[in-house]
Amino acid sequence: MKFLTRGDKILIILILILSSLPLLTLRDSMAAGSKQIIVNIDGEVKHEFLLNEKAESVYYTFDVVKEGVTYQAKLETKEGRVRLLRLPEEVAPLSIHSDTGWIDKPHQMIVALPAKLIVTVEDYQAESQSDIDIISY
Repeated sequence: MKFLTRGDKILIILILILSSLPLLTLRDSMAAGSKQIIVNIDGEVKHEFLLNEKAESVYYTFDVVKEGVTYQAKLETKEGRVRLLRLPEEVAPLSIHSDTGWIDKPHQMIVALPAKLIVTVEDYQAESQSDIDIISY
């Protein structure tokens, strides 16, 4: 008595291959060197942008709301680095955030406290090979 016929085996292999395709696609998009810019406003991730590895600058703009007024913030990214350009004085009176300059590593961040804005770089390869188990605040 046969439990699996040749057709059953082919069907099982086909199902396994098709079910693993989304995992392979996700893994390729988060491959080595794949970095993202994470914009955290008031404790929540509001924007995610791809980090530009080319020599030409790419700019990303997003809204920052302070006291009910909406302002534009602008990120510049090139050569695998990112920086936050000067925010309006109404949002951040001091230019500490723009004086921070370029960041390109996950442990670096740009902070604009009056706007409750934090910009970081997330590296998928570094995250998966990190020795850190958990971070607690």
